[in-house]
Amino acid sequence: MKFSCFICFFCSVYGRNKGTEEQITDEIFQEYNPHMRPVFDESKNLSLKIGIAIRQVESIEEKKQVLTTSVWMRQYWIDEYLQWNHTKYDRDTISVPSSKHWKPDIVLHNSISERQGGMLSDPWSILHYSGLITYMFPVLYKSHCLLNIRFFPFDEQECILKFGSWGFDGKQLDIQLKDENPADTSNYSINSEWILVRLKMMKYAMNGNRLPW
Repeated sequence: MKFSCFICFFCSVYGRNKGTEEQITDEIFQEYNPHMRPVFDESKNLSLKIGIAIRQVESIEEKKQVLTTSVWMRQYWIDEYLQWNHTKYDRDTISVPSSKHWKPDIVLHNSISERQGGMLSDPWSILHYSGLITYMFPVLYKSHCLLNIRFFPFDEQECILKFGSWGFDGKQLDIQLKDENPADTSNYSINSEWILVRLKMMKYAMNGNRLPW
């Protein structure tokens, strides 16, 4: 069968000098609001680049028409409030828990699960002095897939995963593909029942109301 998917240590501390990473963190997060879109000019849209690495097709439930996939989501954007003078600190990047900064509300619109949480409760992000944030996390998605099992067990299925912002329109959040090949299968683990024929990502725009409903 084939298918296509369109996408205990103890430590005592008595006194110390703050390290470079801690100094940077204290400076940039001093008055930071993680709930606000990180642009100085509110009329400016924020460019978000997205990529996805599929790790495995966990299962395809023909009767329920449900596809379960294990993936790594990759998101990149510029946070204008999280920049620092790298010459002053001689440090280009730092790592911080993602709960400390603003994150785009990208969801799987054809998910059948009420909760779209990742496998990590608070994955870490990499911050560059320019404000570039690299946010990657593993997640298990369950999505609806319309299956045609007429030619079972020699069928080929096409499943679509539709991602998008839940609360921002294109004027506020411009979603782009990371590069020409944003869909990564280099670390894909073969499923014993299904063969992954192809994985593609594409961008499309929806005209209409600001919110998806």
